[in-house]
Amino acid sequence: MVTLDDGREFPYDLFLGVPAIRAPKILEDSGMTEDGYVPVKPKTLETLFPDVYAVGDCARQGTPKAGVFAEGAARAVAKSLIARLRHQEAR
Repeated sequence: MVTLDDGREFPYDLFLGVPAIRAPKILEDSGMTEDGYVPVKPKTLETLFPDVYAVGDCARQGTPKAGVFAEGAARAVAKSLIARLRHQEAR
């Protein structure tokens, strides 16, 4: 038997559950989240906090929550940081 968040119970032979996607509690407790996600600038993934970036499940960036998208987001952040270190403008 599985019990859902709303209290409903369902019997099962094989249960394939998908956990809710949201930022970890530590990010919520820090005040970085809005409605369970960290808001970011879409092109740079910068948060409202200086020099802090968010990628993956915790970021509200407008892309699906799959690993391949988080990997691409991490590349974008890396390029931005490298450009900053070189005193160049990020593309």
